[in-house]
Amino acid sequence: MASFLGALSLSSCSGNAKNKEMTDNGMSMESANEVIRHCDTSLKVLKDLINEDSIKAILGYIDKTEGTDMLPIVPQPALYEG
Repeated sequence: MASFLGALSLSSCSGNAKNKEMTDNGMSMESANEVIRHCDTSLKVLKDLINEDSIKAILGYIDKTEGTDMLPIVPQPALYEG
């Protein structure tokens, strides 16, 4: 979970490479910085709310009560070595 949040955080901040695109789109640097601040704040809130151990406990409970037959099993294609 932490690696997912880290990757999301890094992908949302691409540095100065997009400056020309932002001016072409009519988005000001102030607006872009506001969006980045909003994303950073949202990620901090989500990180505080989501506890990885709780998610694992919930998934474990679902496995115990519902079983593993909830999703269909998709067979892997056989590899041809010829």
